[in-house]
Amino acid sequence: TAGAAAYVAEVLRLDGRLQEARREALAGIEAAERSDHVYRDTFRAYGLCVLGRVALEQLDVPAAEAAFQQAIAQARGRTRTRACGHFVVQALAGLAVATRDERWLDEGIALIDNQHTYNFEAFYGATDDLTLFSLAVAAQSLGRIDEAQQLAERARMAGSLRSLPQTA
Repeated sequence: TAGAAAYVAEVLRLDGRLQEARREALAGIEAAERSDHVYRDTFRAYGLCVLGRVALEQLDVPAAEAAFQQAIAQARGRTRTRACGHFVVQALAGLAVATRDERWLDEGIALIDNQHTYNFEAFYGATDDLTLFSLAVAAQSLGRIDEAQQLAERARMAGSLRSLPQTA
């Protein structure tokens, strides 16, 4: 499937294999862009979010910001793309972490709480548990600990099995 490499990239990222993950994310984005697959835009948005998360873990903030901004820009032009609301919120959470700017987190929370602007249908990599958890991580990184715990609990209620990283 066009963009499947981006899903491989996420697994590699979670396994800490960041160079390989970055390569696969880029390959997934390129494959989606060359495709006429019905979910081309969904795959591209997912790939951009994965690329942004990988770049963040590599401490490449400019690349992370660029990837997240591209995911958001694409969705703003195509608000009915399947699951694009999840990717916008995930990108906003990533921008909050990358820039340390709380407005991105606040915008992401507002969007997940009021799902009218974008399509929030579930899709691989785009479910409430994953999206809420990304907001919880962003809130924690900004020192909004109580809010991070609340978002993590909402993620658990939506099916997440992940726990927030321990802070020092």
